[in-house]
Amino acid sequence: METAQRLIFLSQSIPEATSRDAQLLRLLQSRVSVEVLCYLSRAYQTPFVVSMFSRRRGLFTKHSKAMVRALEERAAPGRLLWVSGSEMADYIPLAKALGYRIVREERNLDFLRNPLSDARRRRSEGRFCRYSDWLVAASDLDATRLARIAPDAPIHVIPHSVACTEYAPVRARVGTDLYFNGALDLPAQAEGLEWFIAEVLPRLRGALGPRLPRITVSGRNPSAGLLSLLEANGVRVVPQPGYSDPEAAARLLSEALIVFVPSRAAAETRGPILQAMAAGRPVVCTGRASEGLVLAPTYDVWIADHADAFAGAILRLIDNSALREQISARAIETVQKHYDWQGVGARLDELLRKLGEVQ
Repeated sequence: METAQRLIFLSQSIPEATSRDAQLLRLLQSRVSVEVLCYLSRAYQTPFVVSMFSRRRGLFTKHSKAMVRALEERAAPGRLLWVSGSEMADYIPLAKALGYRIVREERNLDFLRNPLSDARRRRSEGRFCRYSDWLVAASDLDATRLARIAPDAPIHVIPHSVACTEYAPVRARVGTDLYFNGALDLPAQAEGLEWFIAEVLPRLRGALGPRLPRITVSGRNPSAGLLSLLEANGVRVVPQPGYSDPEAAARLLSEALIVFVPSRAAAETRGPILQAMAAGRPVVCTGRASEGLVLAPTYDVWIADHADAFAGAILRLIDNSALREQISARAIETVQKHYDWQGVGARLDELLRKLGEVQ
């Protein structure tokens, strides 16, 4: 494909290896030239250009002065700006005035579950959507929710995806850990872990005693309180692998016997679920964590929303190797069929053709 001028990808930070942004950037980078604009954060080596700027805001504005200057310097008529998440949406009106064409992806849509909730946010999100040329949703469910606040906006679904072949080596190893990977600075994920520690872990300890596997949590930016809670309960906490360290992500998955995702919302949870499935690791998760993924409960993953059921699913998988193998095999088949990024990449190609970015 012939590439047009460099696409600007506006993100809060350089993405971690398992994040939705990392998935999109890998797909985009293989098709168009990409530059990421983000706030100053932990730096990783990446295959694309990254420019980081101070968060320091101007007087009476939500905008970083340095980020505004960067957008102004790169502005060109019709240049494509991909805006990731609600954190960077405040730049959309400015970017539109500078002549950018805007693709907006908003994936934390849990506030739209209740039509009466957070009216102020609904209005602001609707305004940002109207400024955008295209909206990107990560699932058909998300697209339906976006349509409620932007009924006239074009919406393109690009599902979460995973490079299945990259996880084949992990499948050959049988791990021993109970493993969680997520964004610990997101309230839904932090609250889910707190619930796991308070309600699920005592049930596991009571049933297993000294047979309880090591519990490993990999996540970004845990609060001091959450970190203290995890360590006090004997949980091993390791940093979340960065974009440039897929080997570390694979190593942590290879150490896992079961992956658990107790999140109270689908906030950066779908990617880790699919990666665990591609690695042949049985997943126990809440219904909210897997929301938007088309998965069969007890067939592809084990879904449980109450402490007894969540602990019971983990116990059953620990004690039944045949069941683990069955769910692992089905999970691999489902991911390869529906979420491998060869198929998802075709969805991205379709959007880029509509935008004139590739021919």
